[in-house]
Amino acid sequence: MRPAKLVLMLPVYFIGLLMVMFIFTVLNKAFWDARVRYLCANEGGVTVIETVDLSAPEYIGIPKAFNGIPIISSERYMNPSDPLYRTSESSSEKKLGGVSITRFVENIVRSSDKKVLGIHISYNRSGGDILTLGGPGSIYSCSQISSPSQLSIEIFNLEGAR
Repeated sequence: MRPAKLVLMLPVYFIGLLMVMFIFTVLNKAFWDARVRYLCANEGGVTVIETVDLSAPEYIGIPKAFNGIPIISSERYMNPSDPLYRTSESSSEKKLGGVSITRFVENIVRSSDKKVLGIHISYNRSGGDILTLGGPGSIYSCSQISSPSQLSIEIFNLEGAR
């Protein structure tokens, strides 16, 4: 191939390379989004092991967020008198194409005997974008299935208080 023809073909090669990168990125993100959906459906969500029975005055005394969801302090910020506290952990795995899959586990624990009363598990995919220009990239999660606040609601057993 002559050098002049090679120079003229460089834009075509460049566009072809961009198209291959774009297709790989889209397919890679679609694959890992499907994997996150699978993990969320099979392992994710809220599991209540034991409910906390409360009288109406006890339930009213629990601090709540603006939307009425009970606030349970994290283990780090709890008061010694708090009957329950929250623990959380996450683990992350890097995958092909700059994708990271993260598993989040949140527990509600009874202070008196350290028994786990409920668990919330969720997953998310982050990254895998072709160009983020220094930004965080895209994220896909199973937050539409359940949220950690759902665990705070389901852990309490009180009819008509919610």
